[in-house]
Formats: sequence, structure tokens, C-alpha cells
Amino acid sequence: MSDAPCFMIANFRIHDADTYRKYEKGFFPILKRHGGEFFTYDDNSDTLEGSSPPPGRIVMFKFPSEEKARAWWADPDYQALSEHRRAGTDMQFLTLVHGLPPPGYCGRTWEASMVPDESMAYAMATWARFNEGVSDDLLRALSAAFALVAAADGELAESEVDEFVDLLRRKTDVFAGIDFHELERAFRDLTDSLIADPEQGRVRACQCIARMKGDADRCELVRSGAAIAVAADGLVRAPEQAAMQDICAALGLETST
Repeated sequence: MSDAPCFMIANFRIHDADTYRKYEKGFFPILKRHGGEFFTYDDNSDTLEGSSPPPGRIVMFKFPSEEKARAWWADPDYQALSEHRRAGTDMQFLTLVHGLPPPGYCGRTWEASMVPDESMAYAMATWARFNEGVSDDLLRALSAAFALVAAADGELAESEVDEFVDLLRRKTDVFAGIDFHELERAFRDLTDSLIADPEQGRVRACQCIARMKGDADRCELVRSGAAIAVAADGLVRAPEQAAMQDICAALGLETST
């Protein structure tokens, strides 16, 4: 095996997003362990020539050598993790493509800034899943408001997400008419994005909330829901108050004092 880089190209359809998410969460640490670099994914690739466009998602990543690529694929940890991918997707292909020998690309090398790190890549993936899976603007806005409150202190662990969902479940009577299962799923997807990329996650969450602007009833529901979430554990902290101000600003409402 040469030291030339190798590229992995995968194409698959996701039919069980929750199961696939288990794979997605464990993918990047194992990739990094073997020197892999994530390039991109695309759920809407465009076939310019040919009669069989690939269905579903295209994923591309790179290893520094064929040896590293095959070691990643054969890693027992990866093989155990990939059972979630196999259960949650229909794989069309996973292909290893050999790169040119060093220096590669006729003297051209990839700049570090061209390759998103694993946190950014995961944030992109979770945001795409949220966009695909949630069509109701009110559901988006509520889940975004809850995510901003949950991440208000700047740190958000999965255990905190679970605790926050438990708090919200005690208030399901307040959200009559809302599919709470879908609300919880959307909230988890958004918090995943916030954990991976806090700055852009907050921007996207505020954009979801701003879609309610001008609809007085929906704005009040989102504001009230966020206020309940803020006070759900009996404590109102300064970061959560700041998150509430951001939510009200996105809705175009006066901040209550």
C-alpha cells in the first residue's frame, strides 16, 4: 500500500433517522482516531451526466493512506457502530478511491480551512436532519426556543438535554394540540447542532423563531412556552433571562422585566 491519500465516498438512503443518529454521533471520534478528515455530505447532489443519479445522501471523507482507510473500516469499534448505520439506512455503496501520489494534485494540497472539523460537520448534519424532518413552523419555533433556553449557559451536555426533556414532559398540558413526540425529536436535533456549533446553532434557532413574527397568537405561544421552560426547575438564572430576551427580540415582542 502506498502513502497516497485515499478518499471514501458513501451513498445511502436514511429510513430510520433515530437509529442513524446513533451512528452519526459515534462516527467522528473513530474517524479522527485513524487520521480521517471529513469533507462534506449532500442530500441533494446533482447528476450532470449519466442515467442513474445516486439516491439519498452522499458523504465524502479522506484518509492519509489506504492503510489508514482500511484500518478504519476494519476497526472493531467502527464495525460495532456501523450496525446502527446498517439498521437505519439502505447503503448503495461505500467506495474507496485512491488519490494521486505525493505531493498530490500536481503540487496542490488541501488547505486546512477547506476541511470542516468534525464538530462543524456534525452540526451541518444535524441541521440538515432538522430541516428535512420538521415542516411545521410553529414546531420549529418552539423547539428552537427550548433549545436556546437549554443552552443558555453556553454549555450543553446530553444528560442536560435529557433532564430538560423530562422537565418539559411535566408541562405537556400547556402545549395542547402540539405533537410532543415530534417537538421532542426536533428539540434534540437542534440541541445536537448547538452542542456541535454553538454560534451558528443560535443564529439558526433565532431564524426559526423569527418566522412567527407578525402572528400574535403563535408569538405568544412561543414566548409563553419559553418562559415556562425557563422557570421549569424553579430557578431563573441570568443566562436564561438573556436567552429569553433573544427569543422575544426574534419574535418582535417587548421583553418583560
